[in-house]
Amino acid sequence: EKQNSINNIKPNRRIGKDFENRERNEKIEIKNLTDNEEKINRVLFDGEAMITNGYNLPCKKIIQTVGPKAFGKVSKQDRVDLRNCYYNSLELARENHLESIAFPCIATGIYGFPQEEASIIAIKTISDYLEKYPNSFKHIIFNVFKDEDYIIYKKNLK
Repeated sequence: EKQNSINNIKPNRRIGKDFENRERNEKIEIKNLTDNEEKINRVLFDGEAMITNGYNLPCKKIIQTVGPKAFGKVSKQDRVDLRNCYYNSLELARENHLESIAFPCIATGIYGFPQEEASIIAIKTISDYLEKYPNSFKHIIFNVFKDEDYIIYKKNLK
């Protein structure tokens, strides 16, 4: 049975990696193979997401999103884009009937979105989403890399 609770969202210290483009407003072209081994060419902008098969990875699907590049100076648009990364990823997961989803700390690495603020945006976006779509997921995981991120998420999830 699916649970409707923010308490079911857990930080996890497994290694994760952001799939992001290199410069602000730069397009990223994602190329993956479909089941028929046809190439998918799609351009994603900050805040957008797309879903592909998991292929040889231990998951059914992969959701890729493009986070904002704040470089320490967070704008209102950066906040909107980061929120959209989480929201659009959740939408794709729900629409594809996925029971679980794991997120890295989107945009907080070399792209300089402050970890504390990013975690608050991530948690609020997911909490709001679960209010709108209760019982959508069995598990939502924050797959953090650094001990510092683990501590931040653990604190902000209380």
